[in-house]
Amino acid sequence: MTDARRVIFRLIEIFSRSTVWMIIFIFAILRLAAIEINISAQITIALIALLFGIPHGAIDHLISMPAQPRGRFALYIALYIAIAVFAGWMIATWNVLGFQLVLIMSSLHFGYGDAAYRNEWKEVAGRKKSSWRIESLYAIPAGFVPVILPLTDPHHGMRVELKCI
Repeated sequence: MTDARRVIFRLIEIFSRSTVWMIIFIFAILRLAAIEINISAQITIALIALLFGIPHGAIDHLISMPAQPRGRFALYIALYIAIAVFAGWMIATWNVLGFQLVLIMSSLHFGYGDAAYRNEWKEVAGRKKSSWRIESLYAIPAGFVPVILPLTDPHHGMRVELKCI
């Protein structure tokens, strides 16, 4: 089983890194060619991201709670749905502030998810897992860079004012 898990983790890592580099390459070419991405293209990109993101999020419980009792699983799903509803409510109620809070929440989710994956990978590889402090030092930039950075470009319509809360 350990060998199979190593192969799976390695394939996931290769796919994930390849996808990230491909996206960086595509957007670098668009940027160098000074090609503007209109709102229709931005919405299309967002829908494609959701098309992949929602199924990905639907299996989060398999990683965070493998083989747990039904009651604990139901609580996890209820909390997951409550957080999603709360995020939508924040954006609808507080507009800009709500959006900024959801971005922070998303950044932390992605960063800590990636850090947890790295710890699982270390365990499978037989190495010592990182402490919570080290995980946090990795998780914060790992989550914030891909979520926040694209929204700070002053030359495109995707720019968002990221004022201190």
